[in-house]
Amino acid sequence: MFRLLWPIVLLVACAAPTADLTLAPDVDGFSAALHRVDHDLAATAALDATDWTVQGRLAGLHLQRARLAGGYADYDHALLALDRAYAQAAPGAGPHQTHARVLASLHRLPEAIDAVDRARDRILIDDVTTAELDLLRAELAWQQGDYPTALDASAELELRRPTWRTASTGAHHAWHTLQDAEAERAWDLAEQRLVGEQRVARAWLHLQRGLLDLDRGRPDEALHHHLDADAALPGWWLVHEHVAEALVLTGHPDQAEPIYRDVVERTDAPEFMDALAGLALDRGDRHAADAWIARAEARYEDQLAAHPEAAAGHALGHYLDFGPADRAVELARANLAARPNAEAHTWLALALLHADRPDEAREHVTAALATPWRSGDLLALAAELDVGE
Repeated sequence: MFRLLWPIVLLVACAAPTADLTLAPDVDGFSAALHRVDHDLAATAALDATDWTVQGRLAGLHLQRARLAGGYADYDHALLALDRAYAQAAPGAGPHQTHARVLASLHRLPEAIDAVDRARDRILIDDVTTAELDLLRAELAWQQGDYPTALDASAELELRRPTWRTASTGAHHAWHTLQDAEAERAWDLAEQRLVGEQRVARAWLHLQRGLLDLDRGRPDEALHHHLDADAALPGWWLVHEHVAEALVLTGHPDQAEPIYRDVVERTDAPEFMDALAGLALDRGDRHAADAWIARAEARYEDQLAAHPEAAAGHALGHYLDFGPADRAVELARANLAARPNAEAHTWLALALLHADRPDEAREHVTAALATPWRSGDLLALAAELDVGE
C-alpha cells in the first residue's frame, strides 16, 4: 500500500551508494515450503471427501498456502472447502476456528468474530485451542479499533499461555503505541520461543522489525532486517518486495527494479506494478508508467469485485498515487467500514486531503489520535493538517 514516509525523504536524497545486493538462493527456502504445503494438500485431498474434518484441513492448508504464496485463489479454495465441511457436518459442528482465520484474513471481521464465538462455545475444547481462539479474538478487536480490549486480552494471554504468537502480538501493540524498546524486546522473546525449523515465522518476525524501522524513518535499518528475513527463508517474494522497497527509500531504485519485476512475474500482484510505475515516472518514462498503472488498475478492480473488504485497503494506495481522488475516498470509506480502526481513519484522512477536503481530513486524524494507536504516517498527517493531540 501507498506509504507517506515523509521523514524518509531527506534520507533518500543523501543515501550513500552501496554494493549490489545478492539475495540468498532459494535452497530449502520458499519453494520448498510451498512444495510441502502442496504435498500436504494433495495427500489430504486423497482422503475421505465426505468427512467434514478433511474439508476443514483442506481449508486450513489453502489458508496456509494463501499466506505464503499471495493472491486470492487459495482463499477461494478455502471458502469452498469450508462450505463443503458445513454441508457435511452435524448442526453446530464444523471447522469454526479455521473459518474464523480465513474470514479474518479477508477482513470480514463481524463474520470472523461470529466464527470465533461458535468455536469458543464448543463443549470439547482444550486449553491450547481456547488460548488460540482468545488470541484471534484479541487481534480482531484490534482490527475493529477496540484497543483497550485487545491490549488487555493480549496481556492476559501472555501471562496465561505464552507463545511466540502472544509475544509477537505484544510487539505489534507496543510498536503502534510508540513503545519501540518494548516491541523489540517482545520480538526477541517471540524468536526465542520458536521451536524447530519455523522458517516462515522467523522470516515474518524479521519483516516486522523492518516495518517498524520504515515507520520510524529508518530505511537503512529496515533493509538489514529484511535481508535477515531473506536469510531465514530464501526466495520468499514477500521478503523480496520489502527489500526492494527499502532499496528505493535508501536511494537505489536501479537495484530495486529487477526485484520488483521478478515479484510481479511470480505473483501478478498490482501493488508491485504500482511500484514499477512509480520508478518509471521517477526516470521520466511516462509510457512505461501508464502501462503499469493500467495493468494494476485492472487487477485491483478484479480483486475488489471478488473480495471487496480485503482488497479495498490495497487498491486505495493505487488511487492515492495515480487518481482519481474521488475513487480513493470511496475506497478509503469502504476500508474504514470493514476495519473501523485508527489506521483506516488515517488512510481516509489522507484520501480526503488528496481530494482537497482538509476539514474532513482533520476529523479523521482527530478520530485516530483519540485512540492509543500511533504511526509515523498519522503523526505526519497531524503535523501537515495542524491537528494537535
